[in-house]
Amino acid sequence: MIDLEKSNYNMLEKEFEYYTQNHSELFSLYPHKYLIIQGEKVLYCTDTMQKALEISQKSGLEPGTYLIQKCEEGSESFTQVYHSRVTFA
Repeated sequence: MIDLEKSNYNMLEKEFEYYTQNHSELFSLYPHKYLIIQGEKVLYCTDTMQKALEISQKSGLEPGTYLIQKCEEGSESFTQVYHSRVTFA
């Protein structure tokens, strides 16, 4: 059985929570940019996902310890809604 507390299940939860809780401020500082977030800090920002990946590799960040998030206006940028045509009888 997998112990979710000890697994990587909660990886990047802290980074994503930081992004969502500070979204308005981050968008005012970095509109339409790709952010590299580690812990509760924006380490880098850039214009493309490719550049963000290059920066993270060149800076020696360990995979799984940082979040790359595009900073867009509104909560739609980090919220997904799924629709289903399933009916229950």
